[in-house]
Amino acid sequence: MYCSVIHTYTTTAQDTLYKITCKFYWHWWLWKIIYDYNREALGADYQNVIPLVPAGVTIRILDLNTEPISHTIVSGDTWQSLSKYYWGTESHWINIAIENDWKHLVEGETCVIPALVTKKDLKQAEELRRRVGA
Repeated sequence: MYCSVIHTYTTTAQDTLYKITCKFYWHWWLWKIIYDYNREALGADYQNVIPLVPAGVTIRILDLNTEPISHTIVSGDTWQSLSKYYWGTESHWINIAIENDWKHLVEGETCVIPALVTKKDLKQAEELRRRVGA
């Protein structure tokens, strides 16, 4: 995997996946990155933790790229495998496909892995954590 763990976070009684995602990435719609990377800790059924995450669970938050990345395509690459490699989840494969105009993945050619967050997003999320004491 391309990403590394940048934070650990212990959940509270009021946490939802959406709230946690906003605290670290600013965008609630990136919740699947946190869930998929922490599936063992959070449980196999995400529908149980979207409304409320169990308190006291320590999860890992990945450091997402804030700039586009050039990727040289290798045999077996798919939009889904690229999403899994760069973001820890297959869920955002469509972002890569759209960024590359849905072109056919050809070994040896390059494609662009877009940034899902900006530096500004991460600063806003950091400010949110500071305000709410997370």
